[in-house]
Amino acid sequence: MKLISKPFYAVRRHQIKNKLPDNASAEDVLDVIFGDLYNDSKYDVIYRKYCDKTPLQRFNMIWVLALTLLISPIQFIKNGGVGWTHNTRTGRFFLKITGEYRGE
Repeated sequence: MKLISKPFYAVRRHQIKNKLPDNASAEDVLDVIFGDLYNDSKYDVIYRKYCDKTPLQRFNMIWVLALTLLISPIQFIKNGGVGWTHNTRTGRFFLKITGEYRGE
């Protein structure tokens, strides 16, 4: 099996505007970015999320992940799933120290 990779193109807003007429609809913009039914586009849409975690939260992620892997069989048998939720005190603690708690 051979993987085909496309070259990465960074596209700016003005480059897309130059390819469109002045009265372009939303469908025209999407056709330029993603391609239409018959023609594939040369662009890939990449969503980049800013990482706002501190180094301590990233370090805590290591040992919390190891602990989760150790007790995951017990969690699965007891709860039917694996992971931490904000519904328990322990879950809120682990989510807060790893930067995943959103105050739900």
